[in-house]
Amino acid sequence: MRAATTQAIKFHIMTTISTTFETEYEEYKRRLHTEQGQLIKRGMKRKAEAGGVTGKAPLGYVNRRRGYEAWVEIDPVKGPLVQKSFELAATGSYSLRQMQTILTQRGLTARIGKPVSLSVLHQMLRNPFYAGMVVAGGATVTGKHAALVPPELFWKAQGALGARSEALL
Repeated sequence: MRAATTQAIKFHIMTTISTTFETEYEEYKRRLHTEQGQLIKRGMKRKAEAGGVTGKAPLGYVNRRRGYEAWVEIDPVKGPLVQKSFELAATGSYSLRQMQTILTQRGLTARIGKPVSLSVLHQMLRNPFYAGMVVAGGATVTGKHAALVPPELFWKAQGALGARSEALL
C-alpha cells in the first residue's frame, strides 16, 4: 500500500512540474513572438520613413535582392505600360474602363497574367509611389526608387481623375 502511495505522489509531482513547465514555455513563446513582431514592425516603419520599399513592388516595378540588400527597379516590360496609363488618365478624356481596354490591348497584365482590374487600375493611378514618393505612417517622403512618372504627370492625372469623379456626382 505504501509503494502505491509513493508512486501516486511521484506521479502527481511529475505531472505538476510538467504542466508548469509547459505553461511557462508557452508564455515564453508568446512573448518572444510578440517582441519579434514589434521589432519587425519598427524596422519596416524605419525603412519606409527612409524611402525604402517594405513589400512587393507595385505593378510596373520588380523586386531585386542581393544578400540582405533589397530594392525595386522599373520593370522594362510593364513599366512603360503603367506610364502610359498615367498619360491617358492625365488627358481626362478616358474612363477607367476605356483605359483598361487600351492597356490590356497593349499587353498590361496583373502579376497572375490576367488583365488589370478596374479597382487595381484606379489604385495604381492614385498611388504616389509611381511619382517617386513613399507613404509612411501618414507622411509622404521621397522614395529611394526611380519614379516611373514625373510628379507633374502624376498630379495632372490626380486632377483629371478627381474632375471625372466629380462630374459623375
